Amino acid sequence: MRKINYFFLVGACLLLVASQGCRGRRTRVTVKTKNGTIKTKTTVTIRTRPPARPRVVRGRAPGAGYVWVSGRYDWRGNRYVWVKGRWARPPRTGAVWVAGRWDARGGTYVFVKGRWK
Repeated sequence: MRKINYFFLVGACLLLVASQGCRGRRTRVTVKTKNGTIKTKTTVTIRTRPPARPRVVRGRAPGAGYVWVSGRYDWRGNRYVWVKGRWARPPRTGAVWVAGRWDARGGTYVFVKGRWK
């Protein structure tokens, strides 16, 4: 009887420790800019490394002037979810898409959003 309780307790502790790496933390910062608009920036910090990017078949662009916006892993709840890439028109002439990425920072991973440059 005691052995069963001991193994149950050890198993529960191991499960608790393992699940700690799967939790993400969202930090929301609200900033008032010089022109009076309010911007909100959300930072997601995760302890587990994102999976490798899958191989993607882009297909043909739907028309002239379209740029491929690469896919990315999002953190939803307690796991990574792949968001497919897409074809998009740049917001202005000469704009280049800079893909989002997960940066390693002090034992955690922080998502840096993709943007038009």
